[in-house]
Amino acid sequence: MNMFNVAKHIGKKKEDEEEELLCLWKGKDVVNKSSCLCVQWSTDGQSVAAGGSDGLVRMFDGKTGQFKGCLSEPPKDTGKLMDIINAGTDTLPIMALRWHPKQAGRIRVASSSGTIELLEASKKRVLQTTKEVDTMSTPTPNKPNTTLCIDYSADGSTWASGGTDKIVRVYDESQPKAPKVELRGSLAGDPGHNNRICAVRICKGNPSLIASAGLDGTALLWDTSGASGPRNAPMTHISDVDVRGDALDFDACDRLLTGSWRPGNQLQIWDVRSGKCEVGISWKKKPPPPVEAFPVQGKSSKGLWTKVRDVVKGSSNVYTCQYIGRGALLGGIVAGGTGRCELKVFTAAKEADGGVHTPIGSIQIPGGVQGLHVAPNNADRIAVAATDGTVYCVQMPNKPPKRAE
Repeated sequence: MNMFNVAKHIGKKKEDEEEELLCLWKGKDVVNKSSCLCVQWSTDGQSVAAGGSDGLVRMFDGKTGQFKGCLSEPPKDTGKLMDIINAGTDTLPIMALRWHPKQAGRIRVASSSGTIELLEASKKRVLQTTKEVDTMSTPTPNKPNTTLCIDYSADGSTWASGGTDKIVRVYDESQPKAPKVELRGSLAGDPGHNNRICAVRICKGNPSLIASAGLDGTALLWDTSGASGPRNAPMTHISDVDVRGDALDFDACDRLLTGSWRPGNQLQIWDVRSGKCEVGISWKKKPPPPVEAFPVQGKSSKGLWTKVRDVVKGSSNVYTCQYIGRGALLGGIVAGGTGRCELKVFTAAKEADGGVHTPIGSIQIPGGVQGLHVAPNNADRIAVAATDGTVYCVQMPNKPPKRAE
């Protein structure tokens, strides 16, 4: 097995005395010139699917990282997006993909063209096609959506999507042509999103609870059962977030994890009913001192920029994050992004350790992390989508560190 240390490979030093995580393999299509935008393990852990900016879904062997081909035919000049557009096809970057949680070998793929397909991976055939349009758009009716995110319910009976038209759509798996619910805010004035939606997540324990977040700086919680009011009105508004990728997840207690694309205060855990932040997670094991408010005019700012640099130095803007659902680090968190271009693993928050998520290990990823997924059947492996078009398989720490005396 080809094992190597990416941090040493690119010549960067480690900080904060965290464990250097091991990369088990890296997979790449040698003719691929595009970025890898999203990645998902198959339900059996045998394969990894990766969506690219060239509109292709590439498959890799889950054990070795060997490239196994694409789920569709590549364009004439792979990796050049304008050539794809000029060719008149509707194949645009693959922004999100999800394997069906109950039907092995089936994967739902969302393109930024607004086309969402359910594919049978082994036969490379399309089973369902959904074209997303905004039927209520003005002045242009039936304006196509640019789909940026999708997610399945735990039982696979429903799935949700979000994109540039600011609508969260919920579909029945057996009737994918039109959504059964559109969450856009109510006619009574309850606001929905006012900018593109970059992440959507269906709660595993409660499929009627859906979270969405995007470039408007908010995360919204929706109750599609209507138990907390009109189902097309958000039940909870969360502000002070900057979600720009697949950076939402629910824990076992239905609390919401958000990852923000900024150098500080990136990872936060929220109460879904009150919208209050319960936990703020420091990216570095030794958190920097807080930055004071900017001084008023005429007063000295000595030391201020030193503190600002301490906050930014060695940090990452989080683009994607996920809870660890099983294994020795159950309840922990995996997150990655750009800036320091790093993938990091955090322990679960336990009372014996002060109730905080502590960074336990990290690894530098050349170009930065755009997507990640913890293996569902083997929680010691993390698939990582990198901007250089490479898929990395990273070894999870075997167990949490012993508590220091």
